[in-house]
Amino acid sequence: MTRPLEAWINRWWWPLLTIGAGLHLTALFGPLTEPDSALYATVAKHMARTGDLLNLVAYNGEDWLDKPHFLFWIASTSMRLFGVNEVAWRLPSVAAFFLGAHYTWRLGMLLFDRTVARVAVVLLLVSEHVVLSDADVRMEPMLVGLLTAAVFHLLAARGERWLPHLVAGAAFTAAAMSTKGPFVGVVIAGALLAHDWRALLKPRWALGLLFGALFLLPVLAALYLQFDLHPEKVMFGRTGVSGVRFFFWDSQFGRFLNTGPLKGFGDPSYFFHVVLWAFLPWSLWLYFAAGSRLRAALKKEPSPWGGRDLHAWGAVLLTMLVFTPSRSQLPHYLNIVFPFFALGVATWLARLENATAKKWATGLGVAVSVGMPLATAGLLIFVQPKGYVWVTLGVLAIAALSWAVFRGLSVEATLGRAFLTAVAVNLALLHSYLPFLSSYQVGRQAAALANTLPPMRTAMVEVLSLTFDFGSNAQVVNWTGDDLVVVTRDGKPARVLMAAVTRAALEARGLQVNVLGTWDYFHVSMPTLAFLNARTRATVVEPWVLAEVLPGSP
Repeated sequence: MTRPLEAWINRWWWPLLTIGAGLHLTALFGPLTEPDSALYATVAKHMARTGDLLNLVAYNGEDWLDKPHFLFWIASTSMRLFGVNEVAWRLPSVAAFFLGAHYTWRLGMLLFDRTVARVAVVLLLVSEHVVLSDADVRMEPMLVGLLTAAVFHLLAARGERWLPHLVAGAAFTAAAMSTKGPFVGVVIAGALLAHDWRALLKPRWALGLLFGALFLLPVLAALYLQFDLHPEKVMFGRTGVSGVRFFFWDSQFGRFLNTGPLKGFGDPSYFFHVVLWAFLPWSLWLYFAAGSRLRAALKKEPSPWGGRDLHAWGAVLLTMLVFTPSRSQLPHYLNIVFPFFALGVATWLARLENATAKKWATGLGVAVSVGMPLATAGLLIFVQPKGYVWVTLGVLAIAALSWAVFRGLSVEATLGRAFLTAVAVNLALLHSYLPFLSSYQVGRQAAALANTLPPMRTAMVEVLSLTFDFGSNAQVVNWTGDDLVVVTRDGKPARVLMAAVTRAALEARGLQVNVLGTWDYFHVSMPTLAFLNARTRATVVEPWVLAEVLPGSP
């Protein structure tokens, strides 16, 4: 164990933990992002408003089959307690991330020592994509908590007091599968099988499988009742779709093999280069740590941790091996192994004795802690979100302050500077860049305006804005222009969100359109350089309007 790292983390543990936790709490606030986070929020909103915990419903009251129920059960409960809003939607996922940080610490204590446990939590707290995922909530923050807890309890179940840990491990495993499907079990399998796998041959593990199956029954029953009992429902353009089969096969192996209804396009190198930015500011250290551990294994050098570090590296390796050939690949898929990334890097840092290796680690850390704020400043100046000058100066000021707080060129000082720099960068992204993007989704602003007006039937006409659906107090339906012509024949107005070109088309058909508000729209989940560039943005945005529509004069 490197004594300087131990002394450093003991000194800075509570300040860094407080700052890191505060960073995640700030992610509770702010607009939702489309499409996935806003879509999932509307599913939870429907559950909260109707009390229907059985059926997954999205869009225009349609049956929806993609993710299982667990996150929606938890999020809808939060909405019933705290209201239908962005904070209530995010709160369970941010809490689950904190659970993951807690169990990262417990895993570090179980397998290694207090220094590794603390360093791993510090690394995890500011890792780029776990922070962004607290704002753009999908399944992954919940999975970080559930999977890390499952691994801890199942590893602890190898000991003498095994039964409570076995039950807890089975419950967390089932909850993780009930959040995204059986494939998330590869993380657990990798952690358990990579070291001392013979311990899994004991009869107690059969009991664990039984507990896991029992804990899976609620979500399987819900899927069966919504879909299998109703083969007449049309899903993915066909009838006879089984929710249970979709859970076990189509949503998982179907995506992996690209044979299911949801298809993608894979790249064998995808996750290896995604790590480079997603695990910032620690990604370069991760590559070195993994390379060092692989080299030691190939040379058959004895592990300084008695091989226990293989539990962390095993979870990473099996997940990467399984996900890499998949035809469905997105950056957030890797979040579930970030706690194990952090543990792997922490074990490497804790045994970093070689002078040359320390110089490399310091040099890479300095490069990242200088490069991140400069790149962020460049992005902000290029995009020019509201108040970007002050935000840019703030990022650069905190980066400069980190050199005053953590002085010198030791690995420990470099870690501290990278931590503070990552906090500054993530605050800028969470509260300047992402709100800028979200403002061009239009839905939140349109819903806020509509909610100040008297109740009226509300629709989106030939556009889809999930943030409008989530934020609106009224039930929002999806109509075509023809639908609107028919509906307004009763003489009652309809409040409509639509593109300006649709407004012109409706007026040409004789409808009366009274515009309430106009905003610039862009499909921000796929930003282009022309959109990001403040000088050319006006040439690529599209005007959308919120309007009240009535039939024209006879």
